[in-house]
Amino acid sequence: MQPIEDAASRAPEIDRSYSAILLGLGLFHLLGSASLTFAVAQGQGLAAARFPANLLLLIGAVALAAAVVRWLRLPIYFSATAAASIFLAVAFPLGTAAFVYWLTKVQPRELKEMPDSERESFRYTVGLYVAGLAFCLSALVFQYMIDMAPPDGRGLWGMFRLAFFVAAFLLLTLGVLRSVKQPFSYFATLILNVLLILYLPIGTCFALFWFLSVRKHDLSVYRGQAVL
Repeated sequence: MQPIEDAASRAPEIDRSYSAILLGLGLFHLLGSASLTFAVAQGQGLAAARFPANLLLLIGAVALAAAVVRWLRLPIYFSATAAASIFLAVAFPLGTAAFVYWLTKVQPRELKEMPDSERESFRYTVGLYVAGLAFCLSALVFQYMIDMAPPDGRGLWGMFRLAFFVAAFLLLTLGVLRSVKQPFSYFATLILNVLLILYLPIGTCFALFWFLSVRKHDLSVYRGQAVL
């Protein structure tokens, strides 16, 4: 049975310089988050500063996690690197520069061994990671609304924050399951896309992409048989 991301076992080497870039970006943003958090805790900053502190924390955690995954060469490092690089594009200017470097220098070299039959499935898995990170970012926005809202108006924003964190957790978990080639991930992906097809327009496009371009490949991988 061929794994979805077995290119990791065939890749000649990992770009160590990009791993170092991710590590540096992660530590840099985590340091910035810690400085803002300390300033707020000491009463030297406004509560509104919690949002950029949380944003820097998220960006730093994503970059650092990707660096560690690459260093350990875990099975998810291809998809995790792609998702982290796309997410870092919002962290202008350093994150954007790292994304451009990954897109032009790292991706073509590290993914050159991946068979064409696996690329669509790989892109879909990366999409799950990116969607999960986007939901995390949305949850941070709702946290900001909670910080700015009066006490009697925080309940609704808290519900939205919880819903988006749960959705982010589910998407990221499914992405990991697909990356490590767990058979259960096919059925979880099927259920997800049945639900997403009702979520116009983005969810519908996401689901149609899986049904039309990825589903047959996933079936052949996880069931170990060719699909006509």
